[in-house]
Amino acid sequence: MWCDSELHYGMLEKACEDGDTAMAECLIELGADINKKTKTVSLIYQVCERGGPLELVELLLSRGVHEQHLRRALAVSMRRGDEATIIQLLSRLGLDLNNSSLCLGSFRLGRLDAAWLRPLLAERGRTHSLRYNNSKGVSLARHIRSLQRSKSVSGPPGSLADLCLTSGYVSDDSDNSSFSFTSTDDTTFFNGDLESDGESSAGLQKERIRLLDLSGNELDSLCCLTDSVSVQQQLQHLFHLDLSHNVLLKFPSELCQSLTSLTRLDLQGNQLQSLPVELLVLPSLSVLNVSRNCVGPLLTFDPAVTCPSLRQLNLSFNKISTFPDHLGQTMSQLEELFMEGNSIAELCRPLCLPEIKLLDMSKNSVTKISADFLTACPKLETVNASTNKLSSLSHLPLKIMTLKLSNNSFMDIPKAILDLPNLKSLDMRTNNIAVLPSPKFWLSSNLRELMFSQNCIEALDLSGPIHRWIRLEKLHLSENKLKEEVAKSSQQKLSMPRSKDIPEEMRKKVIKYISLE
Repeated sequence: MWCDSELHYGMLEKACEDGDTAMAECLIELGADINKKTKTVSLIYQVCERGGPLELVELLLSRGVHEQHLRRALAVSMRRGDEATIIQLLSRLGLDLNNSSLCLGSFRLGRLDAAWLRPLLAERGRTHSLRYNNSKGVSLARHIRSLQRSKSVSGPPGSLADLCLTSGYVSDDSDNSSFSFTSTDDTTFFNGDLESDGESSAGLQKERIRLLDLSGNELDSLCCLTDSVSVQQQLQHLFHLDLSHNVLLKFPSELCQSLTSLTRLDLQGNQLQSLPVELLVLPSLSVLNVSRNCVGPLLTFDPAVTCPSLRQLNLSFNKISTFPDHLGQTMSQLEELFMEGNSIAELCRPLCLPEIKLLDMSKNSVTKISADFLTACPKLETVNASTNKLSSLSHLPLKIMTLKLSNNSFMDIPKAILDLPNLKSLDMRTNNIAVLPSPKFWLSSNLRELMFSQNCIEALDLSGPIHRWIRLEKLHLSENKLKEEVAKSSQQKLSMPRSKDIPEEMRKKVIKYISLE
């Protein structure tokens, strides 16, 4: 009989339809597949759609229901408003005990209730109400197996229906006198399991949720985080909060009072128009991502408000038309600033960020960078100002190693670039550069990559001390006006094994290729 999987699953469906958790558990123990579908919907969806008992939902969850089935079950439970079932499903889908995280991202829930989050944040060590290894259903399955073994020894086995099945499930009025659901050994094991679980749960309670991911849920407010005192108390332990890709119009200032331990906040892809002052004074915040919002056209920081812990700020793809005032006074310890994809036209006032190492101003409308804009940025190493309208540069910090200036209006290479002693990578593709200076004009001996594709270069001059390019690996010159024979001649000179112009050590440090394609 148990070789018929269709019959097996049909009996499981009948038990679930009747809300008979014990019989369902027995059938699962005997091999019924909870993920098999004979209808258009899964078994757990059917249970949730009918508003089945919570212990039955817990049973199915504990036995490995596929995640794709859980998503639809969650949707129907939300339509019904079955709070207890919703909490169980969210716990299974998003609670990661090993990584101290609750990840509910990309569920497209539309709303989140504080009542759902409260138990998930506060009870990491919560256990199922059923003790599946020692419950009635498991004991019944053991008894059936025992009878099958004895029948196979003493004579032809009877059907399971003859043993204890009636219409596909166990009747509450059936005679159970022939066996006990819980033996003495089982009871001993059961008690030990309770104690063990109790100790384990107590240990888990000491660990708090550190990462909360609510991204991609189409949330238009954060009432789920502010309406419950218990939830706010749990938020005090968070390190990382991800609210990206929702439809938030504002970030509630009252929420900041609960985020005292927060180090990372992701608000990318919302509809925020401003930043609350309270957000900037969070004592532990080091990474703030507000990219792809509606901040602007003006953004002014209060110099009296400081955020000494902030190390990375992302304001890319907003509507900012003027570089933010007093940014340096507010965030003096900032190391990385991303302003890509705004509408800033000029960079005139000095940027007082003594710790900054990376500045991204790409995809703006910058036509001018004043000589003193970067004078107070002595640790700056990477600058990206590609896709702007720049034609000149007069001052650059000496520690710059990577400089990206593609898609601008340069007609030559500014002296400020040639005089950089630590420059490793320079990208000036898609400009109007006619002359590539020979190696003798470059101060840096650390050059690794020069990208000058899509310019107007007609000749390649390798005169002078070519050892300045001893570490150069790639020279991109495609789509210029170079003649093929000139390029080949230059490549041969760089690859020449013996030359008065090339030192001995350079024979092993030849440019890998000159790209002309």
